[in-house]
Amino acid sequence: MWNYDTADLQRWLLSLPKPIGIFACDDNQAEILLEQRFKEVTGASIYTVISNLRMDYFAQQLVSFSDTVSEIAARMYEPDTKSISRRFRALKGCTPTEYRKQDLRKLGV
Repeated sequence: MWNYDTADLQRWLLSLPKPIGIFACDDNQAEILLEQRFKEVTGASIYTVISNLRMDYFAQQLVSFSDTVSEIAARMYEPDTKSISRRFRALKGCTPTEYRKQDLRKLGV
């Protein structure tokens, strides 16, 4: 059972670039069983949750730092800037650059 709050879970998931099969081996569970249990508890697949957490973290980095999209993506072990930008747009409804500009407008800059 998890003894972590959401922020701890987010930090933990973001720090682990391991495939799900390794998690399953760590917990002595079959990969498919782990995926099923996770989906039962959260209502979403583990891959979707991890992807959404990574995009939320990416968005946070966009508004917190003036680094380029490529620099932020590289820190997150995302070598393909186009891919992360495409996934970001699908989730947030705008490109990373547009997202940053919207946040600056909210702040009155």
